[in-house]
Amino acid sequence: MDFMFGKGFQVRSFFHATSVVYDMGLIADLHKRVFGVETTTIPYMSARFAHFTFIGDVPIEATSPNLAYATPKRMFLQLAGNHWSPAVFWIDDALDFTHLTGLRHGYRYTHLMDGKPVEGVPENRPEHAIHLYSNPFQTGVDWGMYEMDENSPNTKATYRNVDPFEEAGSYTPPPARDDVVSVVRHAQHSVVTDDPAKTLRFLVDALGGEVFAETENKTLNTRSTFLTLGKVRPFTVEVAEPYGPGGPAQDLEKNGSIYHRLDFKVHDLDAAVRHLERENIGLEAKGDDFVVLNPKDTHGLRYGLFADLQPGDPRNG
Repeated sequence: MDFMFGKGFQVRSFFHATSVVYDMGLIADLHKRVFGVETTTIPYMSARFAHFTFIGDVPIEATSPNLAYATPKRMFLQLAGNHWSPAVFWIDDALDFTHLTGLRHGYRYTHLMDGKPVEGVPENRPEHAIHLYSNPFQTGVDWGMYEMDENSPNTKATYRNVDPFEEAGSYTPPPARDDVVSVVRHAQHSVVTDDPAKTLRFLVDALGGEVFAETENKTLNTRSTFLTLGKVRPFTVEVAEPYGPGGPAQDLEKNGSIYHRLDFKVHDLDAAVRHLERENIGLEAKGDDFVVLNPKDTHGLRYGLFADLQPGDPRNG
């Protein structure tokens, strides 16, 4: 396995956002009505049904656990309801990653397929990939890491079907549309936590993230740290700590530290809000330059729409 030897660890890019839901057909309909995107079914595996779509530069997997099996995804669904689940990053050299972050920081990981701890060399499952999860008690929030053998035909097919932006190494925003919420690119992947220091230690010290802003959002009642990750295709993560009532505090109280919201920069925020009104989708929060869709109208999933990227975001050029 060429990918088992010698590149040296780095985070390449954001692999995909994942939701765990009872009825993934409802999510496909939502994405088409709101964002104008189509959805493709993924082959059944790991006791779950799934489909895939792209909104802007974000690949999104919606998974619906087979309720006949007592899997981690079914347990997640029972506890959290429809919700975003751990984000997954493309990485290089999982062996180097598990060794160095374990040696330097004491981090431990588990395999996706069976939840067993990683001991020594990470196993490739399926044959062309390694998929690991962090321990949220150590890293504040669950995070997934995914490495693929670049020389495997299965990898090349995955790049084409799952993340063509990774294969190309770049992303070109689509032209503006006036019949949907017209997305430019992701603004940030927002997590909520009651221990931001723990989360940031993992993202910065272990993964190599670079902090570029610290802000307070008085509409959402959060204090946030923004950082950039990804050597091939950079992406932005917001680590938010709620200090007052609002959606972030509600989510944290119910589910603990978790991937909270997927945020997009849109071509025209006012036009986006008008389209939401036409689709009878309300707002959980509205600021001067952003809105958060009401999860009661989006099958439990939170999406944010922003007029601009966060000041200081390296993608601003």
